Amino acid sequence: MRRFAAYLTFSLLLSCGGPRVGQVLPAWQPGELDIHAVCTGRGECFFYILPDGTTMVVDCGEIPEKEGSVTSHDPYGDRDIRRRQVARLCPDQPAHAVAGAYIRHFLPAGDSLDCLVLTHHHDDHMSGIAGLWDEVPFRVLVDRADTASIAADAALSRPTARYMDFIRTSGVRVVPFEVGAVATFGGAEIRNLCGSGLVWTLPEGETDWSAGTAVDAYQGRKLSENGASTGFLLSYGAFDWLATGDAGDPNSRVAWPLTQTVGRPVEAMKVPHHFSWKTLSPRMLDVLQPEVLVSENFWSHQPWRRELQNWKEAVYEPGRGKHLFLTSPYRGEVEDNAYTDSELAALDGTDGHVVIRVSPGGRDYRVYLVDATTQEYRIIRCYGPFACR
Repeated sequence: MRRFAAYLTFSLLLSCGGPRVGQVLPAWQPGELDIHAVCTGRGECFFYILPDGTTMVVDCGEIPEKEGSVTSHDPYGDRDIRRRQVARLCPDQPAHAVAGAYIRHFLPAGDSLDCLVLTHHHDDHMSGIAGLWDEVPFRVLVDRADTASIAADAALSRPTARYMDFIRTSGVRVVPFEVGAVATFGGAEIRNLCGSGLVWTLPEGETDWSAGTAVDAYQGRKLSENGASTGFLLSYGAFDWLATGDAGDPNSRVAWPLTQTVGRPVEAMKVPHHFSWKTLSPRMLDVLQPEVLVSENFWSHQPWRRELQNWKEAVYEPGRGKHLFLTSPYRGEVEDNAYTDSELAALDGTDGHVVIRVSPGGRDYRVYLVDATTQEYRIIRCYGPFACR
């Protein structure tokens, strides 16, 4: 079995074509779609270059360094678990500095971003935004809701209060994320699925996007900040990418309705909520069947074993593969959720920036694992090309 696994990995590397292991990842070219999972080890940050050169960052988190571990309740059992933070690959740099250097390196032109989208108001998604602004400014900030309504909340968390201060002092233009909106960029299309507890819902059997409505998934009940996450489907030719922030709990009121709205297999997706507990249910996987999963991880319970097992056991259509990439998995003994080196080695790629590069027209795509310990951005592994269906 070990021999076969080694042969399979070797074969995949050979089949990649294009740039090779050890080479610096080439720059984006017009007509390509780039999705970069930027590995900072302290927060989520995705960088997009759309086919027409439009640049977009989704989130820039910065969770504080913590010694030891924290205790959480296991939602699958009556016990407590210890969670330990992942050791960052670049220990001397804050998350926003790592992200800023990476984005500046791959920006196709100029010294600023077109847009930053904030999925929701948690440290690991928002607390590096002010720092990133200093590294590489953005013209527009898209929030999950109208900032006036957020500012009126008397119970602002400290990260949100700091974020509101940044908006006031920077003067950045802020617009709300509009659920149901559609935008096109050089043949690529972004459809806004969810945000602030609203989900774009189609009538049963309907496929026409414009026939949908924004439904309040919480129906007046207290809104969960994770469930408030913005989410969108990015399509380019036959390629589909799904990203829904932390709105991934299948027991929530958001994840399953948005899965039904998508209603078809996707080529790739960001694992909701960093592959924590209750993120990928069997019924979601039955619909979405992602060939490539990408997860940014900061804690020892990510990925959670039960969710990973759901993915391993999911039955896909014939011909669809399964590939998993983790930017920074934890290594060490924490309760019974830690992974051995051999288990991590069996995954497609770990410990680095993960880049999905879709060819012009969206016919096929490749996946690259890029070294995150230096700013040379050399390829550690490459996979593909994978045909889009």
